[in-house]
Formats: sequence, C-alpha cells, structure tokens
Amino acid sequence: MGSLDVIAVGAGLTLLAFGLRVLVHAGASPSGVDTWYYLASADFLRRARRFPIRLPRYLLQDPAESYAPGFPLLLALLPARFVRTSFWLIAPAIDAAHLLFLYVLVYRLTEDLPTAALAGAIYALVPQLIAETRSLNPRTLGSLLASIAVVLILRFTLPETDAASLRLGATPLVVGALAVAATAALLLTQSPTGGVALGIATLTLSLVYGDPRYVAFTVAGVVAAFVLTGGFYRRVIENHLHAVRFWQRNIAYRDADQVLDSPVYREPDDADRPRRGRRWRSIRWQFARLIGENPFVIPMILTPPPSAEWWGGRMYWWAIAVLAWAVLTTAVPRLRVFGPGYIYLKSSVFPTAFSLAIAVGPRGLTFPIDIAIALAALLSVAAIGFFVVYMRTRATERTSSAPPELARITAVVAGLPRDGVLVLPNVYADYVCYHSGKSTLWGGHSGDLRRFEQFAPVLRKPVEDLVAEHGIAYVLLDLSYVTVGRLRLDEHVREIARDGAFALYELVVASGADAGARSRVATSTT
Repeated sequence: MGSLDVIAVGAGLTLLAFGLRVLVHAGASPSGVDTWYYLASADFLRRARRFPIRLPRYLLQDPAESYAPGFPLLLALLPARFVRTSFWLIAPAIDAAHLLFLYVLVYRLTEDLPTAALAGAIYALVPQLIAETRSLNPRTLGSLLASIAVVLILRFTLPETDAASLRLGATPLVVGALAVAATAALLLTQSPTGGVALGIATLTLSLVYGDPRYVAFTVAGVVAAFVLTGGFYRRVIENHLHAVRFWQRNIAYRDADQVLDSPVYREPDDADRPRRGRRWRSIRWQFARLIGENPFVIPMILTPPPSAEWWGGRMYWWAIAVLAWAVLTTAVPRLRVFGPGYIYLKSSVFPTAFSLAIAVGPRGLTFPIDIAIALAALLSVAAIGFFVVYMRTRATERTSSAPPELARITAVVAGLPRDGVLVLPNVYADYVCYHSGKSTLWGGHSGDLRRFEQFAPVLRKPVEDLVAEHGIAYVLLDLSYVTVGRLRLDEHVREIARDGAFALYELVVASGADAGARSRVATSTT
C-alpha cells in the first residue's frame, strides 16, 4: 500500500472521530458543565496577564484560584473571538489529534496499515471519549499529554539497537528532556486523575520490568512542575488534597440529588423515589457504567500479555495498570475519594487500542479476541447512540447544550440592578455566572471546600439562610428540577420572569448581608 493510502485512512479516521465528538451538538447550542469556568479563567488571564487567576464572582470558593493553570493559559493564548464562539470544537479537535498520534505511532512501528487502522477505529469509537468532549475542560488535553509523555519515556528506555533498527532517531538526552517536559505539562494541565494514572502506569512498568527509570520520570516531572511555576505547583497539590478531603467527608453523597438527598429538604415521600446517590453505592451499577464507558475493556482483559514484543509488552502493562486502578476505585470504597473508576478509563484508551490492534495484527490472535473486539465495537456504537439521544431528550440538567430558555432568562438576569444569584440545578450555575456577570452561589473549583460543602453535593443549610449569608438577590430555578415551594421560599420571593421551565425570582426583602457581599466582591476584583 502506498503513502497515499496511509494518508487517506488516517484522514478518514480522524474525521470520523471528530464527527462523532461533535454530533451531540448538532442542532443545539453547545455548552457544558465546565466550559464557562474555563472561559472565565482565560478571560482573566487575557486581562490581567498574571497568576493566580481570580474569580471573585464564585461566592463559595477562594477568590484566588489554585487549580492547574495550563489549560486556561492555552485558551488565553488562542484568539478570544474564536474561543468564545467555537469553544465546542476545541476538545473534539484535540481528541482527534490524539487518535492521529496513535495511528501514526502504530503504523510507524508495524508498517502495517490494517493494524494502524484498527487501532484508530477502536479509539474513534470509545463512548467515554465522545462523552468527555461535549464540554470544554482539560481532561482531553491531559490524556494527549499523558500519551506523549509515556511514549517518550518508552523511547528513552528503548535499547539503542532497537531504536536504530526502527529508525526512530533523536538522542536519549533530547528524548528524556522532552519526556520530563511532557510530564510536567500534564501535571500543570489536568486534574489529579491524570497525574495519578500516569504514576500508576510508570510505577507498574518499573515493577514489571525492574527498571526504576519509568517511575523516575514521573518524579522528575513533579520537580519540573515546581520549578517552572516558581513553587505555584505546591498550591495545585494542596488544591488536590482539599478535593480528596472533601470527598472523604462526602463520599456517601457522590452522585446524590442536591435536594432530594438533602438532610434539610428530604421529605417522607422521598423514600419511595429512586435516588441517584443509591446508584453510586451499587457496585453492580458502577461496573456496568465502567464497561459502558469503554466496552473495549472486555477484549483487553481477555488479551494475553505479549511475550517478545518490546513496545507491545509495555503498552499492554500500561493499559492493564490503569484498568486495574479503575476497577479498584470502583470496588474499594476507601479509594473512591480519588474519583469514580470510570473517569480513569480515558487514560487507558490509547494503550488499549494499541494493544488490541497489535494482538490481532502482527501477532495473529483470533478467537476469542477478534470476536470480543467486534462485539465491543457494536456495544460502543449502541452506547454512542444512547448517549446522543439521552442528551437531546433530557428534561433537566442538560450538560452538553444550553436550553434556549436558559439563555433568554440569563439575559434578563444580566440586566437586573442588584447582584447575587442562586441557580438550581447547579449544572447551570457556571453558565449563568459567565453570561450574566453576577456573583453566583457556586464554587467547588478551587481551594478549601468547607464553605462549598454547605451547598453541595447536598444542601446542608436552608436556602433561606444561604441567600441571607451571601447577599443573594435573585433565585433562578429550573422548575422541572425544583420549585420555590420545595425550597420553602414561597414567602420570601416574588416571580419577575418565566421562560419555559425556568423561573426567575427576586428576594422580597434584601438580606442584611447584601451590601457587605457586594463590597467583598468589589474589593476582591480590585
């Protein structure tokens, strides 16, 4: 097969992956849970040109951010108009580039187009990657940086005779420096899950192959992250520890309903209603989600480790190590504070696709691996279809698109004279904060989360007290999620606007803390 065939197949797979990742936005107004927080962070960097980022409109977190700064910095370097209007293309484009990197690597190592095409097709069809790219967040970029870092580490440890035969070029010193830089970039870009997954992978490789250099690169990356940020990375680590302690205190409420599971607002009738928090406590449901997020886990588990292939063996143990960690964080309650197991799967997709393609390609394994891969592909297509339909038909808490009614009523909020808004469900809080310019009873992105804990993951304090304490003037509710009656606010608000299921209320009596809260925001801004 000629070079044109290789280019055509690679381009086709890249376009397939990109199309699947933007499909959820077709005919809708793209949004996302994290999108507006990162756009606000990028806006600050463009204006102030300094760290730390300060977002004082988030009333339930520290005004000075201590989240990993890499992704907001990247957004700030891109043209502002493009980012604000086409943000929904960024994550799919990064993930499509990740697929292309995998495809080129497999073809470069095997010189076999069907094997490279299979690796790319597997990557393109993983449902979790399609779900991840519906929102603008650093996880997609972090996964790409992790793959680059591990491939560079593997190239550094590759025997020189093999490197020469494969014509990989580059001196070990240059490759090692690039590997450290990529590791540091990952740590400064993604949430702790990316760094944890990289540490698990490199530690496993060191143990399996008796070579401490693998895990040493992770340590070197941590040191480089401290040096490159002048010590700011210490605050990033502290921020991760705040998140771990938060979930240690609240793990029973992971995936809970903010109102129905609230000790303040729970009612006797709620005992008969299905509660989302129960799903988290169901190991069976969590493992079902684990497989649903990436059905290719099944053939990966069935695939035996390669006996002689240098690259194939190390990719295999990289994939298995992360998958094992995903299983442990699903099955072991104490480990769930590091995040649900399924969120680690994205870090295993690259080596999983590589390993499965190698297994049925040059190694020639057939039954049951080939059948398992085919069944996983069918399950993936079904899961993608379910996800797209579910996102389009969901009545409330839409996490991929902004309802038109929300956009219109947020414009009303922006024109109101007073400051401070509470938004429920909270998946819309970032959107309202960004587009209205109002201080919002939300946070959780950064710093000490004890103030945030009063509000989420469940309401531990009456809303009446929260709005008074933080000087909130307006309440915006999706009535298909919760009503003012359920929040016991009937006597304290008056409706000033309604659009579809969304209703906007004003607090009848301004709280005594209102002026003080506005003063704090003004002071923080300056």
